[in-house]
Amino acid sequence: MANKKKASRASARCEEDIGAIVPMQPLDQTSGEGVEVEEIANGQFEVQFEALGVASKDIAAYQRIEATLEEATARAREAARATQPTTSQHNTRAKGKETAPTEAMIRQLQEEELRCQLTHQQLCEKRRLLERITMPE
Repeated sequence: MANKKKASRASARCEEDIGAIVPMQPLDQTSGEGVEVEEIANGQFEVQFEALGVASKDIAAYQRIEATLEEATARAREAARATQPTTSQHNTRAKGKETAPTEAMIRQLQEEELRCQLTHQQLCEKRRLLERITMPE
């Protein structure tokens, strides 16, 4: 079975980060593959890397990078949610019964955020490298 890669928000975000220019066909030409604009816009378009001549080990590496990026993003989101006080915490703090997060907690969250940003940057660089390798010239 051919491996397929579905377009994701993470890959779109990576493209935005590097300001990549994506080659496009003129509007009056069609690719002949029957791909609709709506499919691409909704993330339903799938690319078969084997058909492009990409080695299976490169595909596996790309999938590992994608999974690691998703995990790092999920951890960062969870850390951000954990730092936001709940409604009951707001009420308690308003009454003066609970203190704000300690400096150590804030420093720990900032370090985690920096680790996530570094991981994201490294994964984007690896993705760009894989894309350069897999792009036909």
